[in-house]
Amino acid sequence: MTIQSTNATLTSAATEDWAARIRSDDPRFKDLVPAYDGTLKELFEVAANDPDLSIAEEVVKALPEIRRVVSNIGSDSLDVALAELLRTSGNTERATAITAARLGWHAGGPRTLQSVGNEFSVTRERVRQVADRSLGSIRSKYLPQLEAAIRLISEECPIPASDAAVLLVERGISKVPIHPKAIAAAGSALDYEVTFTIDDSIGTRYVLARDSGDLKPVLWAARRRSGRVGLASVTDVKADLGAAGQRYEEEELTQILTSSKAVDFLDDGWFWMPSIPASKNRLRNVTRHILAVAPRAHIKDLYDGLRRRFLFLGIKEMPPLTAVRQVYARHPEFVLHDDDFVESVEPLDYRVVLSRSEQVLVDVLRTSPGGVMERNDFEEAVAARGVSRGTFNAYTSYSPILDHPGRSMWCLRGNVASIGKDSGVSPQAGEPSELPGQQAGGARRRVSV
Repeated sequence: MTIQSTNATLTSAATEDWAARIRSDDPRFKDLVPAYDGTLKELFEVAANDPDLSIAEEVVKALPEIRRVVSNIGSDSLDVALAELLRTSGNTERATAITAARLGWHAGGPRTLQSVGNEFSVTRERVRQVADRSLGSIRSKYLPQLEAAIRLISEECPIPASDAAVLLVERGISKVPIHPKAIAAAGSALDYEVTFTIDDSIGTRYVLARDSGDLKPVLWAARRRSGRVGLASVTDVKADLGAAGQRYEEEELTQILTSSKAVDFLDDGWFWMPSIPASKNRLRNVTRHILAVAPRAHIKDLYDGLRRRFLFLGIKEMPPLTAVRQVYARHPEFVLHDDDFVESVEPLDYRVVLSRSEQVLVDVLRTSPGGVMERNDFEEAVAARGVSRGTFNAYTSYSPILDHPGRSMWCLRGNVASIGKDSGVSPQAGEPSELPGQQAGGARRRVSV
């Protein structure tokens, strides 16, 4: 070869991706090239400027075999390549197995020192020593599969860690799922830039882009929204986070929230959080108030009662009825029947659930024939029992247990007049049954059976 062609060959080889990653002392390559303290890229550049061409010719001659080894390294799956790298770096089969088990380079993810120690009949400290020494032996080594794994996981962020492990198999990078935590540990050992972090602040390990922060704000925003009504939408959470300067796409938020064990998704992007304390779930609390008066209420009647209460609280946009229905179907305190009537699992006593003033409203309406009263009469009767007119006006504005079936007319929600008004539920033919706990001669409503 001429000087020009030799230099051109070496200069071209120096630009190949692997050249900057492979050190001359890498045990997989050290028998192929002259001794040199640096990367192959640096060696190629030195050889290209060698005045007597002795080094240049030796390196050029070795290039085909170097490229063959590079190709072979890249052809293995990541799990196999990691184990092979440990072996070629002077580690025994046992040390390789201990390190792979500790770091999770096989299916199952990283394991505790105790777990690995029990398997190999060694102490926890011995496991740590073996793993640390093994990782030290592969410092700054070339492994394109690992780089590909880091890049793929980073591109898919945010993603649950378990899904990321499976994705490596689906994309043909590994034959077994390897936990992102193990990928990060290997990347650090081999001096690859790890461009993702692992977050478990929402109860599920999640992989995030390195500079994206943690997931706690997402979960807290979801919790605040869900607690406000009893359920929330991804759109609401996105708006709240956006107002705080945190930008997420709805698809990202859906993926994050779906992976959290604290979130139970409903239809059309709505969800509720069963872990929120019962006393802080307004949908649950308002429903209990209504069912304490009407123990078997139709879902549309409940929905109207919820709307009445929420409007008073400044909540103008009600969640869809379909989502509310799903909450009733899943909530452990309620039973949703096939006819869309809802009951409490445990009997509710209005004298326990309601405030003293609301109890008076119930008692007064139940003494009225048909359970319906004209407003002035209702107000006077309530005032006679010690409820102030201001309190009366407040409760007739927002109390979910009351309904307004006609002009200046009031009744308890669930009363036959309430059912027939605008809920879309028609009283069934036949004798109406008396409400449980209702005084004789009080308001009656028809109950489907």
